[in-house]
Amino acid sequence: MSETEPNDWQKRLRPYAFITGCLAVVLLLALPSVFNGITGSHQTIQDRQTPVALDQMRPTGEMFLFDPMYDNMDRGRHDLMRGAVVDPTYYAQASFNRGDIVYFDGSGVSDRLGLGVSRIVGLPGEKVKVDAGRIYINDRLLDAFYGQAHVRGLDQEAFLQLPDTSNLNVESILEEVYQFSLAELTIPPDTLFVVGDDWLRSLDSLRLGPIPASLVEGKVVGICPGCSDPS
Repeated sequence: MSETEPNDWQKRLRPYAFITGCLAVVLLLALPSVFNGITGSHQTIQDRQTPVALDQMRPTGEMFLFDPMYDNMDRGRHDLMRGAVVDPTYYAQASFNRGDIVYFDGSGVSDRLGLGVSRIVGLPGEKVKVDAGRIYINDRLLDAFYGQAHVRGLDQEAFLQLPDTSNLNVESILEEVYQFSLAELTIPPDTLFVVGDDWLRSLDSLRLGPIPASLVEGKVVGICPGCSDPS
């Protein structure tokens, strides 16, 4: 038998080598999908359902208009300064959801607050923390338009590109807003972690902690521009 001719053992092992090779190829093809799942869905919490802007509508039924006159929810358009449409019956048949804008009595939390609106970011039982202006829920990055620090709808990069910041304390805003951090805390039962969309102008759970869900008196379901203007 020549040196290059396979012996009996080599012949017997050929089928197994072929199967092993096939399994290795399948595993290599599968690994990217596995790791994509880990780095994608398992390390972030996504919200692609909550709209950035509320629909325009007129109140119907038991809905009513509320004029916050406070720009804690400003994303550059002053949408929720006036004419917020509140549905006081919404949570009678629905659960609180991340991304909801709730109408609540802030006087039950701080004497600096009254009736106002803010956005639900964390739910009971969840762990929330903020690291350099980014919100994490249960150690997962909140991948949503409201999951990081904004000032008038601007993230840090856009804020630094403003043409005129002479009337702003840029260093203070960077430190207090875009680099703001909060140690991890667990949201107690029957409470909500609410954050305004404009971190510079909002007094919310970032500073005051979770609010009792019992203080929520409705959900903001839309806006009615002009409805609050005197006729």
